[in-house]
Amino acid sequence: MAKTIYNTKVTALGGQVEDFISAAKMIILFEESLALPELRDCCVMHVGNQVEDTIKVGDIFKIGEEPFEILAVGSEVQTNLTNLGHITIKFDGGKGEVLEGSLHVEEAPIPEIAANTEISIERL
Repeated sequence: MAKTIYNTKVTALGGQVEDFISAAKMIILFEESLALPELRDCCVMHVGNQVEDTIKVGDIFKIGEEPFEILAVGSEVQTNLTNLGHITIKFDGGKGEVLEGSLHVEEAPIPEIAANTEISIERL
């Protein structure tokens, strides 16, 4: 049985989210109540930011039921996610530079994200 490390629910998508997905293969998460107005346009906004354990390489990042293996974890991911609900997820197969606030997952098509989509991290 999988252990849930992180769980949240999408509330809204900024107007530039689709551009970030198609051009850069990335999404930016930000907890709705903490996001600055000037950042909202590029973010996936969410509520219920529950971090239960340390995120590690090998854990599974999920959008809805679509799984992506975590290949690299930036040094500030845990702190930023816990305190701000804010990280960048790069679907780059772990090939890109690992920035402090970035989570790198396997390269695969990114499923549609909409209000009420659940986002989670699980450990098998």
